[in-house]
Amino acid sequence: MASWAMLLCLTLVCVLGSAVAEVVQLDKRAAPGPFTLEATHLFYAFSGTNSEGPFAQLPEVAFDDLRLTRTPGATDAATGYGGVFVSLIPWDTFNELTTPDSLCVQGDKAWGSLGLKNGETKAQVRTVQLTEGATQTSSIKLAKAGVYALSITNCGKGQGLVLSGSVIVKNAHGFLGGNEYGRLPLYGGCSVFYAVIVLGWLGILVFRKDFQHPVHFVIAVTATIGLAGSVAWFVALAMANASGDANFAYRVAEALSGLKSLYTAAMLLAVALGLGVTHSTLESCT
Repeated sequence: MASWAMLLCLTLVCVLGSAVAEVVQLDKRAAPGPFTLEATHLFYAFSGTNSEGPFAQLPEVAFDDLRLTRTPGATDAATGYGGVFVSLIPWDTFNELTTPDSLCVQGDKAWGSLGLKNGETKAQVRTVQLTEGATQTSSIKLAKAGVYALSITNCGKGQGLVLSGSVIVKNAHGFLGGNEYGRLPLYGGCSVFYAVIVLGWLGILVFRKDFQHPVHFVIAVTATIGLAGSVAWFVALAMANASGDANFAYRVAEALSGLKSLYTAAMLLAVALGLGVTHSTLESCT
């Protein structure tokens, strides 16, 4: 009983949340402190610009329903505060663009504007400015594919500010990141492979009953769990790519993956100990 409880606990550990598609929710996220930049997420934008077909178009970033509000205890934030900027900055030149001496440009208001250091990749930065009490929604094409850091910058003295809304990067193939899309055909192929193995093995068990052994049924269960896991991952990735939201499907796939690993390890240990293979007593001689 204790072993099954441990197996269940270890399986539940595998269903902890992970990022799903290229969608970041900023619900009730605290803005950084005064004159501070905070990088929160990496987007993997993909574009087949060197190829023909539907994947040739550039990826697009959508700033959806972004809002800036203040908490009851907010201090040093003027009415209509507009010193918070949400940006996508190329990761390969992130340190070059975000030097402390050029990060913010102070103006005649209580806050400044996002400066960034001049460079070849500054034109690739995509930024929206948030103003308290206003909603910001826009969609902008990215200049090129690559890794982008989602950054939130406070170019003023405002504190106790909260952001809400979402930032979405949609590639030509859908909402999956460029580093995740390759897993979709991979798990599709694995599903077909496991299906052939399961059907073939079940056929052997049905038509060769004289050679059946308990270990053979354990192998059948292992292959079936592998099939279920591959199908679950394929469905979860397809849903995430189509809509950007597949949290429950991801958790089911992760749980099946963890179960397969634990069950396979338990099976190998059991077989190594001789369970179902050897007898504890010798047969009597005739």
